[in-house]
Amino acid sequence: MKKISLLLFILCCGQWGMAQNIRSLFLDMPETFTPLLTSVNKADFIDFIDSKMKAKIMNKFNKTSEMKILSDSYILIQMSENTTWQMKVLPTSNSFVIAIIKTVKGPAADSSISFYSSDWKELSVSSFYEQPSIASFLKDEKASFKLNNDLQALDMSLIRLDFNADNNELIASLSTIDYLNKETREKVEPYFNKELVLSWEGGKYLMK
Repeated sequence: MKKISLLLFILCCGQWGMAQNIRSLFLDMPETFTPLLTSVNKADFIDFIDSKMKAKIMNKFNKTSEMKILSDSYILIQMSENTTWQMKVLPTSNSFVIAIIKTVKGPAADSSISFYSSDWKELSVSSFYEQPSIASFLKDEKASFKLNNDLQALDMSLIRLDFNADNNELIASLSTIDYLNKETREKVEPYFNKELVLSWEGGKYLMK
């Protein structure tokens, strides 16, 4: 019983520490990471969430930004009408890394992901993540032959990325299709998976 109680205590302390950690990381990060927000804005977000209120503030441009989610390891902010900002603390073998996703919708969504050490030094993206190709979303390799010239319309790779709020998975969605004309989109859509799920294994995102 004592061993079980000790284990539960350690787990609870670990979860509490992670929750405290993401809050302090968010509050202490350089302002260049969130240029729309002041340090007061960031503190207000957390205060509103803790008070069970809608975490909406007026940012530096006098527009509304809203923190949608604040969990032990994840933050989601609607920075503006067309942009979102996500932060995730990911465990490694001896510490953790911070991952940030910035997404712009215009009109098709496109995301960029970056990784940082605990003291906000930028790390090589390729060490943690490899961008899926358009072909990765095909349901069947033979589909490329069936689509023929229609695939040529997919002349740019637009990928939306989202962290899973409940675990460390990364969800990649092919948004290239969203900017195609209706006729072409209806032709190619059935041949593609809407999203791919990448799992965090061994300190790196890998395709499931």
